[in-house]
Amino acid sequence: MCNPMKKLLYISALILLAFNACKNDDTISPENHFTRTYYDSALHNNYFPVDFAILDDKSYLVLSLLKKDTVQSSIPGIYVMQTDKSGKSKWHIILEKEFVNAVPQLFKSGSEYYFFAMHATSLETVLFKINPSSKSVTEVKRFSKITYPLSCSRDSANNYILLGFNSTSRSSTVTKLSSGFDISWQKEYPIIEDVVEKIVYHITKTGKHYPFFTGTIHSGSSPSLYYVNGFSNYTFSLMFINPQDGNLKGQINGFRYDGGVSSLIPLDANNFAFTRFYYTEQYFLSHNTISTNTISSISEDYKGIWMPEIQNSLNIQVIPVRLNNQDIILFAAPTKSNTVGLYFYDKTEGKNKLTRFIGDRYPIEPAAIKQGSDGSIVILCRIYESGKYPRISLIKFAASEFKW
Repeated sequence: MCNPMKKLLYISALILLAFNACKNDDTISPENHFTRTYYDSALHNNYFPVDFAILDDKSYLVLSLLKKDTVQSSIPGIYVMQTDKSGKSKWHIILEKEFVNAVPQLFKSGSEYYFFAMHATSLETVLFKINPSSKSVTEVKRFSKITYPLSCSRDSANNYILLGFNSTSRSSTVTKLSSGFDISWQKEYPIIEDVVEKIVYHITKTGKHYPFFTGTIHSGSSPSLYYVNGFSNYTFSLMFINPQDGNLKGQINGFRYDGGVSSLIPLDANNFAFTRFYYTEQYFLSHNTISTNTISSISEDYKGIWMPEIQNSLNIQVIPVRLNNQDIILFAAPTKSNTVGLYFYDKTEGKNKLTRFIGDRYPIEPAAIKQGSDGSIVILCRIYESGKYPRISLIKFAASEFKW
């Protein structure tokens, strides 16, 4: 690994990311409410935060992409940072140039954290391990049969569902890996048209960002279906597949490559909370039934509520949280007014309970959002410091700051 470069930590004034319409509570400690933006003296460096983890000691582990040159076609490298529990940087590492394209998510196993990335030359997927105690990032395994990794998730049985792309067969690939990172099965889903250019623009961060993701629908504690958001046939589609063999069970076809699902989580039975996009428009469906065993159309079968304030960006995050003794679905989305909108919906009925906006000066968009064991809400963002320099920002709110 490369020696960490010297970097200053700039503590942004809270006024830059003020929590609009929320009264400050002097009883909240700095560990429970903070805003941190991590300044880099190399002004041309361009950060694309990917994911983060809240460690047992309440410190934070951040995974990001970093483009260090001004060549538009280059693929961003990989940057790993750990902070203390108040968000102050403790150490960071920049991986060698041959490793690029770290994808969501970070996965905890024991006291270590794993993530998948790509080799810049061979395009094969590479598994890495982060050890916070030794402040190290090490390569664990390479997967020559999995190229262009795009996203990964883990089911309740500790299997990994990894979405990739095969440029030779022109197909999306889904690979199921065991808890020991061995391939259980791999399935290809043909793409009728050539989307290599779209994939390249996505991973080089020079064109349209697509909301690739995978996840699991459970029946009790067992996986009953996997869902995968990616290219299929001639659209950007949401596919439902059999966890045992990867066979396709159902699919929501997008509108070509300009309409589709942008975020999703299962609720219960066949009910989901998700967002969809149609060209530059975004729609929320906070509690909607999906038939997972049929073929449907995103533009014809799922309408939703138009959210005109949301920016033409597909970086929308959604997670389940527990607040005010209620089960809540929380959406985080970038808005046209340089804020991140936080939208809280009742999980059972899908009714909006609260909407708040953070940020009011510089362009900002969410990369990941999590709830801490203390009920706090923590958001990893990409912010344009001084309106110009893309940097990592970490924002934390105490649970008591969200009341309705």
